[in-house]
This record gives sequence, C-alpha cells and structure tokens, in this order.
Amino acid sequence: MLRPGCNTRLVYFKRDVIRRNLYVPSANKFDTVPIQELGRFHDNQNVIESKIQLKRRQLQKRNNSPLQGKDKDNYKENLNSLRNLSKDVSHLLRGDANSMDEQMDPKVTDQIYNELHLSNNSMLKAADNGLTTKDNNMEFPKEIIENLGLVYSYLNPNDQTTSTYWDLIVSQLQIGDGFLNISSSAINNFIKCIPLRELKRLLPVFQKIFSSKNTPIPKNTQFLFFKSLATGGNISENDIQLMEKYFENFATNKELKLDIYETMICAYTKCGEMTKVEKLLKEMRLNKIEISKSIFTSILQGYIFYEKDFNKALETFDAMKFLSSSTRPTHRTYTDMIVACVMNRKIEKALDLYNEMLDNKMEINQNILAALARGCSSSKQFASKSWEYIFKIYENGISPNLHTFECMLHMSGLEGDVDLSRALFQKLVEAGSVTSKSIVFLMMSYSNFSNTGKNSKIMQSDRGRLFRHNIIEKVDFMKPITEFPFLPVKSLSTNELILAESSALVSFIIDNRIRMLSYQLVSCFLNILIKFGTFDQFKTVYNNTTFPVLASKTRKFSADVDTSDMGESQESGQFELTDTDLASETKQQGDISTKLPRDTIIHVIALKAASTFKNLEFAEELILERGQYRKTSKFQKMSKKSQIQSDFDFSKGLVNFYIDMKMLNDALAVVLSSEDRFIWSWKELGGLVGAALKIDDFKLAQDVKMVIKKSKNKVVR
Repeated sequence: MLRPGCNTRLVYFKRDVIRRNLYVPSANKFDTVPIQELGRFHDNQNVIESKIQLKRRQLQKRNNSPLQGKDKDNYKENLNSLRNLSKDVSHLLRGDANSMDEQMDPKVTDQIYNELHLSNNSMLKAADNGLTTKDNNMEFPKEIIENLGLVYSYLNPNDQTTSTYWDLIVSQLQIGDGFLNISSSAINNFIKCIPLRELKRLLPVFQKIFSSKNTPIPKNTQFLFFKSLATGGNISENDIQLMEKYFENFATNKELKLDIYETMICAYTKCGEMTKVEKLLKEMRLNKIEISKSIFTSILQGYIFYEKDFNKALETFDAMKFLSSSTRPTHRTYTDMIVACVMNRKIEKALDLYNEMLDNKMEINQNILAALARGCSSSKQFASKSWEYIFKIYENGISPNLHTFECMLHMSGLEGDVDLSRALFQKLVEAGSVTSKSIVFLMMSYSNFSNTGKNSKIMQSDRGRLFRHNIIEKVDFMKPITEFPFLPVKSLSTNELILAESSALVSFIIDNRIRMLSYQLVSCFLNILIKFGTFDQFKTVYNNTTFPVLASKTRKFSADVDTSDMGESQESGQFELTDTDLASETKQQGDISTKLPRDTIIHVIALKAASTFKNLEFAEELILERGQYRKTSKFQKMSKKSQIQSDFDFSKGLVNFYIDMKMLNDALAVVLSSEDRFIWSWKELGGLVGAALKIDDFKLAQDVKMVIKKSKNKVVR
C-alpha cells in the first residue's frame, strides 16, 4: 500500500529498453472490486497515481486467487484498460521529459501492449495445461525497495514467467537518489541479485550512479563488478584495463585473495595473455597462495580454446593429475582435453583419456561421445568406430542434443551420405534449431557426393543400417515447403539433382537467411559447382557471393554492410576497400552486403575451378587480383607467419593448376621463385616430379628434387 506522504516515482519508459513481455493478470471481478478493500487515497495523490494504486490492488487480489476459466474472457478488456492507463501515464511523464535524456515516443505504449498480448496468450496456454509457476526466491533489500517505490512491484515479478526488468530498475535508481543513504550491505545484496552478464552490461550506468551522488562503492560490490567483467567468451581490451585497475586497487589495499587471482587469471586466459598469467602465478607463489583447481582449469582452457597450444594444454593437464589430489582433473576438465585432442587430430590420445574416465568411473556425457565420434570419422585408423560412439548415446538412454545432431551431420557430410544428411537437417528444421554449422555440413555432403555406390561407414553394421533407415523413413519431403527448399524426393541419386537442390538452398539463404552466409558455405557450394556444374555457373556464383579486396585509396566498410558471419579469416570486419573499386563492384554485381571479401581460401578454390575447366584466362585474372590483395592493409596487418602460410597456400594451388594445364616449366618457375620462403616437400611437389617423368623431362624432375632436398636440410637445421 502507498503510505501517506510517500514520494511515488513513475517509471520513464524508453523505447530502447522496452525489450521483454509484461504479464499483468486480470482481477476475478474487474468491475466489482469492494471499495473497503481499496482503502483511502492520500489527498496529495493525483488521478493517475490513484489509478495506478487501484490497478496494483487488483493485481494483488488476482495473484492470491487461482485462474478461472471465465477470467480468460476478461483479458482483452483488461488490456484495453491498461492501455488507456499507460497513455495517461505517458502524458504525465511527457511533461517532465525535458529533464530526461530524450522525449518519450507516443508509440511506446502500443509496443508495450503488443508484447503484453503475446505474453498473455502464452499464459493462457499454460493455464489450459494446468501449469503453475514457482517463486524466484529473489528479494531486494528493503532500503532499495523503498527507493524504487511502486516500480518494484511491476519490474521485479515474483514468478518465473518473466525475467526481472533490470534496465528500468537501474534507470529508476539513476533518476532518483541512487544509493544515497543506503547501507553498504544493502547495496551489495542488491548487486548480488543481478546476473553477472547483466551486471557487466549495466556496469557503466552503475558507475555513473555512484559517481554522480558521490557514493563510495563498497568493497564487496567492487569485487562483484570486477568478477562481472570476466564473463563472456571474449573480453575487450577496455574491460581488461578496467579489471587491471580494480586488481591494482585490491593490491594497494592488501586485499588480494585467491578468488581475485582466479578471476584475473580467467580473464587473461580468455585474451590469450598467457605471459601475464605466468607473472600472476609467480606472484601467488611468492605470497604463498596455493594455485587452485579453478586456476589450473582456466589455464588449461586458455591453451585449448584461445592460444590453441595443444602441447602446453597437455602439460597443464598432466600437472593437474599428478600435483595433488585437490587439483585432479574433473569430468569437465577431461571433456575439454578430449575435445582438444580431437581438434588436433590426436585421436589415440582422446581414446586413452576416455578409457581413463571409464576406469575412474567418471560420468560420460554425450558431448564426450559426440567429440570421439567426430574425431574417429576424420581418422582412417579409427573411422570404422565413429558411429559406435553415437550409438552409445542412445544406449545410455540420452536424448541427442543439438551438438550431437550437428556431429552426425558432420560425419554424414564427410562421407557424402546425402540422404542421411538431408534427413538429419530436416529434423533440425522441424525443431527450429538450424544453425550456420548445420547448413555447412549439409552442403559438405553435396560436395562429397559420389554416385559410384560406395557405402558410408554407417552401412558397415546391421545396427548402423537400421539406424540410417529409420532416420530417413521418418522424414517426409513431400510436405509443402515452409522453410528450406528440398526436392520432393526421399533420395538424391544423380549429379543433376544434387546441383539443383544445393543451388535452391543457397539461393534461399541469400534471399532469406543472409546471416547464415559464411566462407565455409560459399566454399562448399563453389566446390559443388566445380564438381557438377559448368564454368559459367561457377563464375556467376563466384561473382554473386564474393568480391575482390583491392589496394588503392582505402576506406572502411560502411555501416549498411552486414559483416557478421564472415568466418574466422575476417578480422573484426575491418577490411579496407577502395572507393573506386568498391563502387564499380557494386555497380556491376549488386549489393556487396550479401557478399564476402575474397581471401586465400576463395582464391585457391577459384584456381581449382580454372584447372578443372581449363581456363587459363581466368587463372591469369586471379594472379593479378592476388597481387592486389597482398598490397591491402588486411594482408599487411596479418602476422608474418600468417602471410607466409597464405602465400604458400596460393602457390601450392598455382603449381597444381600449371600441372593440370601441362605447363610444367611455369610450375617450376613458381617453385624456384619461392624456395627460400617456403618448405616444399614431396607432398606438394610429388605430382610435378611425376608429370615431368611422364614426358621424360629428367632435368625438370631433378631440379624439383633439389628444391625438396634443400627444404629437408632447412628443417634439419
């Protein structure tokens, strides 16, 4: 209830923070609420405040009684009533808007109630199913509640149907007195209620609240701010610098404890700052602070997922095993290490770790089994065992998750099992769980398709054949197309069908799901065209999905160019393009926002096309374009090692092109001009030696062998 004389603050609804559904249940008898239950309004209250209090009491009465069937008919009436009330509130707020950051948009009220209507529909469905909600068990300190006033009742729901509206709560604190005259314990208990990811996002606002009111930040709250900055997959340079300031402050006040070291090391590992991690470890030893299992785990994950240094990851893992019982690897640590082994094609080591887990009677989840299945599928030695690990998931009664489905798609894609890949992908479409990865794996199956009748690994056992048959039979491709366009046949058996369906899918993605366009997807489709299409088809798609990065007067991508999902080879979307070349490219080939900048991978695939279709003119164009690409800031900003690897990959493609075109002297010229930069081996040049011997050109073969011998000597030294 409102107390006489209390200062009720109304929430200022901004367009940019209206992001969630609000659920406002209706009263049992909306028009006949007993007057005595409402109590008296204070004389100083205006009409709007009175209406809000009336509505609040109706909601409280509604919350204390079960939802009846008749109440469903009152939702529309209540929504109209609430809409009118919000419009009145918006008029009141608009009068004070000059003191706010921006004017309130009159359309906001309609947006709120559109969202409200959707939320109420879902609640009605829950009521029909007899579902109930549970308490969040999250209570704000009384001092904070008093500071928020009436806002608290609306923005901190006491059920699990909606999440707490943190933006508006913090905004209300900022508009009001902030944390003025509130105890440190109350501030800290309030901050604890906020999820760390939300706290990280709202941190600048909290800093303004504390600084504007000259309120000191409590020590425990500083640690929560510090900890929130370490959340997320990657941490920005600004966040790291802010964390370092907090860390220095803790050190100055002699408050460095284990949890502070753990948080700082976790952040450094996510940034790949392993040198700074080692410095902190030395500092911990000097201060006689024991290195915890949490720190070892952070370091391990840093080497696996950020530094991608498998050897150091393995050293860290072994240290955890043998250092002490308190640091022994957990189930999660084993999982990360098995994934690392698979990523680095150390399949035998991954299987050893799996057996260790079995010996130690540790839990084996489906992520481990899926990783082993995927690793085995890429190994000739263990390929026959790949599907066995998938079947173990089913044997353990585990329902396959998205990661497992993607793993199965990847395995069937590698084997070119188009029918199984289509069925698995259609399952994801029906579940609304299609990802960029899953599309790439489907396109991989088209690219690896062969109609020679070669059986996939899953067909080598009775259980595999039955599993495959059941998956395919449960999918109906004859249904009307509502999502991704598949041909209305259960099996694709010809190259023409493969080309037709893959082309339709890529066109659909470009027109409707452009964010799913990636280098991997384009690469797979270009390979499909090389294998099953014509040069004209390849050239059209090549120009429609990619554009050259050329060197001249540079400028950044404009804001209207979508740079998301451009693959790992893009460096934060900061490609530099020429004004003139970009303009002509757009004029000739359409909007570049639907295209990817060409990199070395695309160049090598284009060389493969020039070789397949015997098109020397196209190859010469690529060589000139490659020369321009090497002068761009994108290439120049790459590390020296990456530049050399990029040039080596293109040179290998060029040598193979000249071999296929029977231009062996040109191939030799490429090799001789780069023998000082690259380590050439039989793997790259064996084909050139063989081609030279076929035409009895022993001199050329001997020259190539000398280059290989020199490269071997470089490796030995």
